[in-house]
Amino acid sequence: MIPRDRRDDGQVTIVVIGFAMIVLLLFAVVVSGSRVFLGQRDLAAAADSAAASAAQAVSEPAVYGGDTGAELPIDPAAAQARVAEYVALAGLAGHFDDFSVVAVSVTGATVSVTFTARAPMPYGGMLSYEWEGGYPITATATAHSPFTT
Repeated sequence: MIPRDRRDDGQVTIVVIGFAMIVLLLFAVVVSGSRVFLGQRDLAAAADSAAASAAQAVSEPAVYGGDTGAELPIDPAAAQARVAEYVALAGLAGHFDDFSVVAVSVTGATVSVTFTARAPMPYGGMLSYEWEGGYPITATATAHSPFTT
């Protein structure tokens, strides 16, 4: 029988533990990254829908005053109200963490809507203390009034 060298005992255990830690870290990165991607996509879809709703808020004084030009201008106050209505009806504040409407800007027949929120990261605390409460995401959408004269 060949005598074994006892200095090598436990080396495989250390390698297995090291690989297990690497696999767990990769799992955390993939899961957290997926949650951020899906949150960004959902926030962008919400911003698109809000902008489309706001683009239909035609300025009635401009229409009835006769100075519309080739496109019907959007009423900024009505666009803001449409975005607020969409946010309430869609329940965006309950769907996203730290959700807020950053801006609703109107330029002629074009409206832009910007939302921010935090995408939850289940293992964000493992990756960075900064992301423990979620990763900040922003989405901006622009829509053009579908009405022309």
